[in-house]
Amino acid sequence: MTVEDDDDRAALLADFGVSATWSAGGSVVGIFDAAYVDPLGLFEGSGPMFTAAVIDLDGIAQEQTFTIDGTVYTVVEVRPDGTGMVLVRLRA
Repeated sequence: MTVEDDDDRAALLADFGVSATWSAGGSVVGIFDAAYVDPLGLFEGSGPMFTAAVIDLDGIAQEQTFTIDGTVYTVVEVRPDGTGMVLVRLRA
């Protein structure tokens, strides 16, 4: 059982989110984290992530794309968190 509802999640995303263009669904607002990734693989890094409401990403799948601040990212992994949000791991 989650404490938040769809309105709470929408308010969070409105305050802290950025707009992204999703190849399968138009514009969506989510929290973008462009975490560091070591190109040589010497250090552990998480890579870029996009977190949004599950209801906004219905049908999300690997290999779809998001364009965020002019950069195109490919969906690598989709992880619903069980609270109404979904974490999308991306690759530039």
